[in-house]
Amino acid sequence: MVQTKPISKTITSLLNLRERFNLTPTSNHQFSPEFTQDLPELTDSETAALDQIRNRFLRHRERGSLAEGTINHLVISPLLTLVETFRWNVSLLSRWNVSLLSRWNVSRWNASLNL
Repeated sequence: MVQTKPISKTITSLLNLRERFNLTPTSNHQFSPEFTQDLPELTDSETAALDQIRNRFLRHRERGSLAEGTINHLVISPLLTLVETFRWNVSLLSRWNVSLLSRWNVSRWNASLNL
């Protein structure tokens, strides 16, 4: 009988995935050409910045899964800065979690505010 297990319980890190399936990263730029065709050339500083973001992410990711907030700090925020998103007419939406405690710590209420 075949046993089914959730992938998140079976493969817990990138290192585990590499070992289990004998995978190795590739630096072959022709591996997936649809992502590199018809794009403008990157400057040396853009390439260096992307390499730094990639290496930082891979170094942290190899040891296990990362929370969404960590991904935001390691990857998303630097990428947004690199593409100068904040120069555009873009508004960011944040979700704030608020916990309210009673004066005597008897009750607790949780709420989310979308700002």
